[in-house]
Amino acid sequence: MASEAQSEGSGLVFHPMDQFEVKPLFGGTELYWYSISNVTLWMALTVVAVLAIMVFGTFCVAGILFWGVITMARGGAYNVKNSNRIMRYRIIFQAIALILILGLMWHRSRNG
Repeated sequence: MASEAQSEGSGLVFHPMDQFEVKPLFGGTELYWYSISNVTLWMALTVVAVLAIMVFGTFCVAGILFWGVITMARGGAYNVKNSNRIMRYRIIFQAIALILILGLMWHRSRNG
């Protein structure tokens, strides 16, 4: 399909090796040590995504922890009925957050 589009000279043309070309995002074709390139953009997006995942996981675990602490401090029938379930939620979300963080660390170590 891509070869047909290339022979016709129109349509969507794929160049698979373009992903390995380092090009400056702004300015001409010269690439200096301070140039912002496509590689810099993808690295920044990766860092932001990893940070967002870690912050989201931390806030989920902390929110459930505070929910359990407040429930325990209030006491009463709600505490007796739901304290174990809230603690299980915290452990589940903590395990999910830990698996995500370890998975991201493993991915980073494998892909440099």
